[in-house]
Amino acid sequence: MGLENIIGVEKAGEILGLSPGRVKNMCAEGKLEAKKIGKTWILDKTNLEVKKMVKVMYEDILVGEILTNRSLTVDEALDLIDFNEEKFIIDNGFDDIDYNDFSLVY
Repeated sequence: MGLENIIGVEKAGEILGLSPGRVKNMCAEGKLEAKKIGKTWILDKTNLEVKKMVKVMYEDILVGEILTNRSLTVDEALDLIDFNEEKFIIDNGFDDIDYNDFSLVY
């Protein structure tokens, strides 16, 4: 992050069309890439992509959650959450699972 690209929550809010308070919350939640120095959040104005929570579901069972700023395939999501098929089958009392029953909810 070059010094010329460092901005605070006020400027980030202007760019994103959000209040400074909302930007602070998004920084704290990890939805915006930022660093906290003391009580001040700093952001790179060239990297203001908002991350979204993606839920990995099997039928109606929440398998895991991922914070990302891009679209994922089910296989990528399962890799990111270190999905353990054997443990999942045992924990949920299944005999087997169908990978076509996994879905991602953005």
